[in-house]
Amino acid sequence: MMKGISRISFLKREAKDQRGFTLIEIAISLLITAALSFGIVSATSQITGINSLDNAHVIAVKQVENAIHYLNRDVQMSQKVEIDGTGYWLRLTWTSWGTPTATPPVPPATTQIIYNVDGEGNLVRNDGSTAMTVAKFITAKSAVLNTDMLTIPAKKWYTIQISVTATAGPKQATETREVEIIPRPGS
Repeated sequence: MMKGISRISFLKREAKDQRGFTLIEIAISLLITAALSFGIVSATSQITGINSLDNAHVIAVKQVENAIHYLNRDVQMSQKVEIDGTGYWLRLTWTSWGTPTATPPVPPATTQIIYNVDGEGNLVRNDGSTAMTVAKFITAKSAVLNTDMLTIPAKKWYTIQISVTATAGPKQATETREVEIIPRPGS
């Protein structure tokens, strides 16, 4: 019987020594968990926002570069440049040399390229048979003929400015480029 009593007192003593978490300890652990969670969510949100802004900027830069590439190439080829006419923003015209010695002979050909921005902000290049979008998200465009009358013959060049606003996720980025293009001599 002695053994049974000592065993019960041992169990009672062991139960007194076992303690749970106090309310203060639970509150402190919840505060630490909340602070860590807030920090992780904030860092993730910031990284996502920066990534979206970078993506939007890359899209805007690429679209402006595409527009400038095609415009530069076509303006340099053109013999006649018309700005802001009825039904077009830019109309470029040139005549190719042709190849009279070829078999069969290739006669000179006149090429006309029309640039316009459609209602969706796409810069469209139309050569009469094919219309292709060369840049998207165009928000502003301008083309100006500049002439330096102090040179003989008068020096002419075109200043073309293109602005693109691209969106990636919740972020927007705008890129504007201005390029001066000198048409070929005699134009």
